[in-house]
Amino acid sequence: MTFSEKLQNLRRTNGLSQEQLAEKLNVSRQAVSKWETGAMPDMDNMIKLCRFFDCSLDYLMKDEIERPDLTAQNAQPAQTPPENLGGNRTSIILGAVMSGLGTIGILVLGILNSLFPGIIYDPPEGDVRTIMETGFFAFLKVHNLLWLFALCLGLILYGLLMIRLGRHGKTRK
Repeated sequence: MTFSEKLQNLRRTNGLSQEQLAEKLNVSRQAVSKWETGAMPDMDNMIKLCRFFDCSLDYLMKDEIERPDLTAQNAQPAQTPPENLGGNRTSIILGAVMSGLGTIGILVLGILNSLFPGIIYDPPEGDVRTIMETGFFAFLKVHNLLWLFALCLGLILYGLLMIRLGRHGKTRK
């Protein structure tokens, strides 16, 4: 069986039209049509096809390899785009870890602020010095830790974004 025959068989077995497959792979319907009439997709699209149909590259590329387990009874249509297969759970876990690390970082900075408070004075005029700023941001400025605070916030926000995208089955482009 040739690549084009295997692709048609996989698409039909999964109950997909050329249009539906094209949408799931982020390609045009014409591209899928060309592949099914003998044109070969580029390597990126070939990998997308393998992931989407849960088959090996060898199976798609080598005419002599037949897939014995492919029958209409056991074939299950893929529900997610090929970029997401196995990625949703990983995105959620990685997002949770990143958000957790950012939160721990900010908590540690808060504790250090309690132990070593930052106080910013204006330039002394004689014996009198006026306090210009105190609190958490003064602590960050005095100890040059604004970059670390920004990094922790970035980790939290990026982690939350990954969790959200993982739950909704979307990927960043």
